[in-house]
Amino acid sequence: FHPSTTAATSYFRTVPIISEGVGRVAEIYVKLGDEIQEGAPIFRLDDSSQQATAETARRRIIEIDAQMAVAQNDRAAAEGQVVQARGSYQQAVDELATKQELNRRGGDIVARREIERLEIVVATRKGAVDAAVSGHIERHILLKAAPRHITHGRAMGVVQRCGDGPDRR
Repeated sequence: FHPSTTAATSYFRTVPIISEGVGRVAEIYVKLGDEIQEGAPIFRLDDSSQQATAETARRRIIEIDAQMAVAQNDRAAAEGQVVQARGSYQQAVDELATKQELNRRGGDIVARREIERLEIVVATRKGAVDAAVSGHIERHILLKAAPRHITHGRAMGVVQRCGDGPDRR
């Protein structure tokens, strides 16, 4: 048609199509000359790399959750060690107090060497209590300071970004 003509009608209309994402076109749903309804898919992008990224992120989420479960179990074990150490310590303290009281009441009922041994046992078990408490505190701090929410959140974001589906409109 000529630019000065006012009665001419264009048979073709070119419309640029831009995808929301980048990638190679994997499949084209329309042919030249087809009518396209609003919202209908025109093509599909190859999203294999996005799917791989999403799967990697999903597996990372599972790994993080497993690490958190292990850390919580370690913390529970540390609590048990504290209880056990305190019980052993208290038993040694009670035994030492009993034998010291017997010696005060009746002279040399218990050998001095036995009392010295029990004093060492009490000191050793006190150290075991301190170590168990320290280990429990360390596990508690590590569990609280674990960047689970950051890493887990990043992985979830990747899954959500990549998991929208393959159709691009």
